[in-house]
Amino acid sequence: MTIEDINECIFETEEKFGLMDVTINGIKVWQALRMHYYIKISVALGVYTEPHSQDFSRKTRWKNVGSSLKSALFQNPFFSKKNIDILVLDHPRKVKVGDEYIDIYTKYFIDDLVSENKNFEVLEMPFQHKHLTQDASYRKHSDVLALLSSLIRPFIAVKVDKQTEKKLVDASVYLNQRLGTKVDFLTECSRFAKVFASRKIWIDRLLIQKRPKTMYVVTGFAYAVWIQAAKEQGIETIELQHGTMSRYYIGYSFPNSPKGSVDVFADKLYVWNDYWKNMAPYPLTDENIVIQKFQHFEQEKEKFSHIKKDPKKIVVISQGTVTQSLAKLLLENSDVLKEYTILYKLHPGEFDRWEDYEELVKFVKQKNVTIIKDEYPLYELLASSKYLIGIYSTAVYEGLEFGCKVMVADVAGIEHVKPMIDGGYFVKITDQNIEDAIKKSDENDNS
Repeated sequence: MTIEDINECIFETEEKFGLMDVTINGIKVWQALRMHYYIKISVALGVYTEPHSQDFSRKTRWKNVGSSLKSALFQNPFFSKKNIDILVLDHPRKVKVGDEYIDIYTKYFIDDLVSENKNFEVLEMPFQHKHLTQDASYRKHSDVLALLSSLIRPFIAVKVDKQTEKKLVDASVYLNQRLGTKVDFLTECSRFAKVFASRKIWIDRLLIQKRPKTMYVVTGFAYAVWIQAAKEQGIETIELQHGTMSRYYIGYSFPNSPKGSVDVFADKLYVWNDYWKNMAPYPLTDENIVIQKFQHFEQEKEKFSHIKKDPKKIVVISQGTVTQSLAKLLLENSDVLKEYTILYKLHPGEFDRWEDYEELVKFVKQKNVTIIKDEYPLYELLASSKYLIGIYSTAVYEGLEFGCKVMVADVAGIEHVKPMIDGGYFVKITDQNIEDAIKKSDENDNS
């Protein structure tokens, strides 16, 4: 079973049963849950592993309550100025650049808003229960919405009509027969509809209070209910690109949906360059896919342009969904790699759990291998390394821009980078043989 198989089966199922139209308690619940099901099914079938760490211990839960209450008191968006022109929902994950943590996708956009004296606010979601950014008058936290939603959730009745119920049951049976899974769309969609409906009540109130003309989001599929609510109030919605997109990244892939028909997808999508405009079947017309350079990347590329590449250095870009497979490949090629300095760059979601990966723990015991969290900037690693091994992370594409010889592991998710392999920009590591891939990448004029 491959990522391609899973995606195509989901596409077929949602078209056959009209799942894109499923509405429960006013929420386009299937549209909002597509990404959830893609990950859930991929994990259940052993194609992916859970991408990010999650700590559900009692101690952490109590600590989270304290953190959320603090944010609700001191960074409460309901307490700030009422009318704004622009609302920014930034990326929850922050990256340490210099001495501060920033959202690399909105940092310079927000700086421009400040310098132009725009009337705006940023609403920040916690990442792994934390807020790492510096306080600013325009920056508020979303924690209070989660707290208020949890208080009213028990009182929300979920209403599923007979036609929708049949549609979800039949779709579950069909997909389970095709993939050998045990998903229950009716139960899960009903449960999530309750969660989403309780959130939307407060989202609606906040948007009515703020009255923004435009709302910018990063990772639109994580803000599905926000986008639906904003559209219902006539607020223009714009998504800023945050990473790779392809036909098989289901958060951006709607092959059977008419343009402009997806309620939880933004009105416009800002992409980094021409390449990304045609990388996925977006539910948007061409004029609503706009090129806007990735400012953080451009500045970092210039900052590290003086660094010379080490011909014996390889940077490995981890991918939380398939770390075990990637580590196994590296371990099997230890003899070939021993003459290189290997820098294994963890995804931020793996910082506190990488030692759970048995194959990775074995691999990093090699004297020439170093685990990197955020001790060094990612772009410094790309600038100094001649070779890069990865799968489909954004950093793989960025490595190419830094002049790295890019090799991609033939594991789940390689479907995302097939156009780059076919175009000769990336070299696929075939038959688990990294030595051959290194030789081929050295001969490759495109990389």
